[in-house]
Amino acid sequence: MIFQRHDDVEAYQRYWSSKRVDQNHASEPEPKRDLSGNGYTFDADDGSWHKVLRQSKHTARKDHKDGRIKAGEVYWVDVVRYVDDETGHSNMSFSKHRYLRILSTD
Repeated sequence: MIFQRHDDVEAYQRYWSSKRVDQNHASEPEPKRDLSGNGYTFDADDGSWHKVLRQSKHTARKDHKDGRIKAGEVYWVDVVRYVDDETGHSNMSFSKHRYLRILSTD
């Protein structure tokens, strides 16, 4: 499609935005398994399912060995299970994050 006049800017934008939507929709792979009924979410970027199994809040009694969390600080522990859509193999990820409280400036 050729756009020659400046009046066609809207048509040009409509044409390319429709192409972009079509390309994005076509590039997303369809999952082979359906784990959504069990609470999993499909990630089309890496072709895996994931589910947060546990999120818990803790207060550190002593400094952690990795040095990221000090005694008395509040932190979160997340446990996430990943399932590969192709093979069905699964693994779990354990991570901890410091709890940051945001104070309002009002």
